Amino acid sequence: AERGKALESFIAKYCRNDENLKVEHCNYRTESEELDLVLSNQARNEFFKQLQSSRVIVECKCRKEKTSAADVRDFCSKVRNRPRVLHKVGVMVSTAGFTEDAQTEILRSNSRENDPLIGLVTADQMARAIMDGIPFCQVVEQSLSSSALR
Repeated sequence: AERGKALESFIAKYCRNDENLKVEHCNYRTESEELDLVLSNQARNEFFKQLQSSRVIVECKCRKEKTSAADVRDFCSKVRNRPRVLHKVGVMVSTAGFTEDAQTEILRSNSRENDPLIGLVTADQMARAIMDGIPFCQVVEQSLSSSALR
């Protein structure tokens, strides 16, 4: 749990200089669940305007084992449980990556008309983005585009 909180904190700090995504909540508790990060979509570029989602929900998985299809389904449910007008997009960040089944689950979920659009981000992708000075919004855009186009 502590490593997960550290990853959440790191991503929240990473978003501070991002003009498209602003941290609205960290560890946001609802009556039934916790959302690791809720980002406000500032819609400052065409991609984020077209998302038509005022918020992006981020789930952080800091584990030794890869994130599973069950984890992906749970996260999709969290995003789906939010008011659809505000929350149509989610991103999972996993330090160990994702199982093949998890990647297949995202393809399945992203192809359903009324399901939220979910992107997957690995630690390697985050590290490359940070080293290249790429803002988190571009990491999100790339993950959503690749998850939807596979």
